[in-house]
Amino acid sequence: MQQILLSKSNKDYKETLLSGTIISDLINFVKDNGDADIDAIKKFYTDNVFEKYTADGIPQQIELFLLVLWALFLKENMAGQSVYTMYVEETKAPIDQTELPKLEFDPICYTNETLQNQLIDYFAKDSEIIYERTQFLILFLGIQMLTQKIQENIEAYDNGNLWMARYSYHYNELLTSSVAHLQDNSLDCYAK
Repeated sequence: MQQILLSKSNKDYKETLLSGTIISDLINFVKDNGDADIDAIKKFYTDNVFEKYTADGIPQQIELFLLVLWALFLKENMAGQSVYTMYVEETKAPIDQTELPKLEFDPICYTNETLQNQLIDYFAKDSEIIYERTQFLILFLGIQMLTQKIQENIEAYDNGNLWMARYSYHYNELLTSSVAHLQDNSLDCYAK
């Protein structure tokens, strides 16, 4: 997973994501299960991530994995998309009114409208929704689950409150308008 963060080009980044990582497993899971529902995806994370990264009982492993998920999610949503850009790599033509090319990432991207709508509904808070074009919301679900797992076992994780503060802050930022209880939760966790 660390190789993903060290990719030197967009091409290397995509190839690394697709070469036997949890991301490629997630893509295959969604492909194999049609438009899997939220509970099925949660079960995937539980079976494939929690078991793998908590088996040795080393908290740093799950925190490192959480950091990688955050890096991927923020890279695609804050620093500029790597999967879909303004220009189609193969043709070097601007994407105006044409359809996006089919890519391996489609099952977990916002182009999978069924899954995207399920995730948008899932993350709705106080009548506020996440922006429709948020990329890789399925990773944000994994971030939520890992953060909650860390909070449940706070004594084992030195940074548990910091992870929850980060999660609450970014969750609030992704919504179309601020939600008071997410802001309060973030501030409470930073204060601890």
